[in-house]
Amino acid sequence: MEPRERAASLIRRCQQIATSIYPLADHAGFRSGDGAVSGETADTAHELEGLNKRLWARFDELRHWCDKLAHAGGRPDEEIEALLSTRVKLDDAGFPIRHGLRSARSHIGLASLADKLTVEAENLLSATNRFDAACGRIADKVVKVTSLLSQIERDASIHGMQDNHELVRLRDQVRPVVDAALTDPLGQSDEPFDVLEAELTAFTGFINRLEALSTDYPERLAGLRGKVSELVTAERDETELFVLATAKIGNPTPSALVPLSADLSERVAAAEGLGAEGSWHVLLQQLDQLDGDIGQALRNSRDRARSSQALLDRRSELRGRFAAYARKAARVRVIENPNVERALQEAKHLLEVAPCDLPAATVALSTFQDAITIAATKETSG
Repeated sequence: MEPRERAASLIRRCQQIATSIYPLADHAGFRSGDGAVSGETADTAHELEGLNKRLWARFDELRHWCDKLAHAGGRPDEEIEALLSTRVKLDDAGFPIRHGLRSARSHIGLASLADKLTVEAENLLSATNRFDAACGRIADKVVKVTSLLSQIERDASIHGMQDNHELVRLRDQVRPVVDAALTDPLGQSDEPFDVLEAELTAFTGFINRLEALSTDYPERLAGLRGKVSELVTAERDETELFVLATAKIGNPTPSALVPLSADLSERVAAAEGLGAEGSWHVLLQQLDQLDGDIGQALRNSRDRARSSQALLDRRSELRGRFAAYARKAARVRVIENPNVERALQEAKHLLEVAPCDLPAATVALSTFQDAITIAATKETSG
């Protein structure tokens, strides 16, 4: 390729490089490193800024020589060739040296410099975009949690909840996370923001429920009164089963239930008074607590009722097995065997006595079954 053609090609490449690096001139990524940043963010910003300065210095050097080539159009090929053969001096950091006393550590031709600038511009733009995106992502999270907190504080003030302990706790948690993020966004993980966002969203839900409570609290109170009535019935049924099980079962001892329906009924009535006073945030907490306590009392009552019924069912099952074994003993003609008769009487006594010892009766019934088997075997072999 002729010198003039090579010169024109290099000039075009210089123009293309200029187009690729101009977005770096006012890139938002470099503004992310402004201010009082520290840690990983400051280190990365400093590195990118250094690469950016070197890139522009090297580009200015290439542009200087391309401008000379552009103005050498009427000169002989030898002079153009001489310009094309220029070797740019570079210092330790890769910055060009055209004037001054710095020592040159390397030299690079104009074409090679254009090649390197093309790659460096692409890499730096990509790195700066990533840096800006990472800082921007954390900035978005800061905006989200601070906006949520601001909205919550406005809504809470309407309900007289400025000093609510949960709101105070959230406020105290948000500030250090935000401060750390603004100081070193690259050094932050998503986890603290995700936790805060979840808690703030939950508190927002609480505020929304609070606002709805002023109209739907009579319905909620009616629902709780219905559950208390359900609990009264469950406790009555459990008490009846407990009395029956206690009379019939001595071991294991049936578990007694402490009735809670009367106390819970009084608490529901007290909550109704809070509604009349308009104490919505206290009322909401009371209603939620009542809902959980009544539900737990219902579960406990039904669990104890099932336990008492299970003991009674076990006694009935053992009695049924005893009757079946007695019929078998008669059928296989061993009912009068002394061992069988003794085992029968022992099992019968334990199953008829009240209160019944279920473990002992279970052992006696097993002994009765074994006696039948042994006696029947001897009878057959004899």
